[in-house]
Amino acid sequence: MRYVVVCDAADESAVIVEARKRLDRSSGRIVVLSPRRGEAFEANGVLSVPMQFALQDAGEPNWRRKHRVRKSIAIAAGLRSARFFDNIEDLLVNIEACDPDVVDLGELGGFGRWLRARCSRRLPGRRIITDTDHEYSHAENVAGWRSYDPTALVSIVLPVYNGEKYLGISIESCLSQTHQNLELIIVDDCSLDNTPAIVEKYAAADPRIKFVKNEENLGLPKTLNVGFKYSQGDFLTWTSDDNIYANTAIQYMVQQLCTFTEICLVYCGQHHIDDTGNRIGAHLPLPPTALGPYRPAYRYVEDWDFFIRACLKFPAKFYFETCYSYRYHIGSLTNMLPGGLDEKWKLLGEKLYRDHFGSGHNEILVPTLDQLRPRGVVG
Repeated sequence: MRYVVVCDAADESAVIVEARKRLDRSSGRIVVLSPRRGEAFEANGVLSVPMQFALQDAGEPNWRRKHRVRKSIAIAAGLRSARFFDNIEDLLVNIEACDPDVVDLGELGGFGRWLRARCSRRLPGRRIITDTDHEYSHAENVAGWRSYDPTALVSIVLPVYNGEKYLGISIESCLSQTHQNLELIIVDDCSLDNTPAIVEKYAAADPRIKFVKNEENLGLPKTLNVGFKYSQGDFLTWTSDDNIYANTAIQYMVQQLCTFTEICLVYCGQHHIDDTGNRIGAHLPLPPTALGPYRPAYRYVEDWDFFIRACLKFPAKFYFETCYSYRYHIGSLTNMLPGGLDEKWKLLGEKLYRDHFGSGHNEILVPTLDQLRPRGVVG
């Protein structure tokens, strides 16, 4: 069960304390959503999410300015100001990205009661409560709108080159998934370290691992393509040799694709970790439209190129749930590239923009309300 409380920035601290007292953290996820400043954080079973605004402009050059202005208004005047500053759609998108079973609007008073009907239309099958409702009972089956197929086969491609330092941790994060029907396709791109021996040890112990060795060093994009040629899954994904899945990550994303059958791609938030695995921050995603216009912070350009091409053809859905840990360390691909890093990413980003959007004919597909209707939910 996922319980989302929506509140004003000034009320967030008290709401978190109350949520920890009143709600059963052992039976699900508690998310507190407010327009506060700062980054997302997770503590004592509660995920605190700062709202993002002006999302229809996400990725445009002026987006950050619009976001800051609307956030400042929401902090100063409260979320009720959304009715007068064209922020209702932003509010609904943020709530939806929290993936609620229950949306608690009680902290918003009269505005929460006004917002209830709009939430119900946007989130069919979900329980919406306000300050006039009886207290929510944990005995209620509020997750019945979700679908999940534990037999769906998931192919995880793991390309690796000289990844001995963190490879074992990455492999274990794949094999320990609560969704167990998976194949892990590890493609070694002619590593010169102990990588092959590490993979062979895990492959001997778990038949879900397929070990592929490139005959020559192909680089990351081509190595990914090699891996996907061997894949047989109903759903496809990939990871890096230095990053880590949360143990429920695959199940969570499979559930989304089983529930929203017209959505073809899902992506989630991530923790940033250091070389020893300590969390150093969190990154929450933006809507698919932010993949389009040029942004200078592209990291792995093949990722963005794939996401853009996918979202030009298929509707995608994003979630704030942190399903992944992205490791920053001195041996990562980003740090290994020779000088002029910012300029290199800028040039690559500009090339992506020209290739995909220079003609003016391409457009990111945004899911319709019908496509956002859960499987089997009517009304």
